[in-house]
Parts: sequence; structure tokens; C-alpha cells
Amino acid sequence: MRIQTMLACIALALLTACAGLGLPTPETPAQRIAATVTAVTAVRQSATTLLVAKKISVEDAENVQRQADTVVAGAQVARSMLTVDPKAADAKLAQTRAVLTALQQYLVAKGTP
Repeated sequence: MRIQTMLACIALALLTACAGLGLPTPETPAQRIAATVTAVTAVRQSATTLLVAKKISVEDAENVQRQADTVVAGAQVARSMLTVDPKAADAKLAQTRAVLTALQQYLVAKGTP
């Protein structure tokens, strides 16, 4: 179980450090939205891994899943606003990514021995 937890933490760290690894950083709002939705998949998987490893409770895992749903919904709202009001879409995405970052940090903290 420890290996799975460590792998989950590494995956989260890699997702949050794309630029530092020389990977292309999403530049356009559409790219940032896509990256956000993709990162949610890693958050969901990490929560499941931490739950199986008994690093988080069932309630915590359920909360992470609900918050992940909120992130996806926020990204969808931002996507729908892109053509109408790009600045508002970018602001919505920034708020959405803040929630995602908080989830990632929480899971990394829970996975650290």
C-alpha cells in the first residue's frame, strides 16, 4: 500500500509541476480548462489510493470526490463562457483551479508519511 500512496503523491506533484519539468504549460484558456479536467482524474485516483491505504477516511474520500465534481462543473462553466466573456471565463477557471490545488495539496499531505 505504501508504494501506491507514494506513486499517487508523485503523480500529483508531477501534475502541479509541469512547467518545472519542461513540459508545455497550458497557455490558452481552453488548454487550461482541459488540463484542469485532466488533473481531476489524478485527484480522484489519488483519493481512492489513499482510501485503500487507509490514509484517509471514507468521509474524506467522498468529500474529495464531491469537490472534484465541483471542479469539473466549474471548468464546464468556464468553457461555456469562453466565447461570451473570456475574462469572466478566465476568472472562473482561476477560482476552479484554486479548489483543485487545495485538493492536490490535501492529498499530498495525507500521503506523506
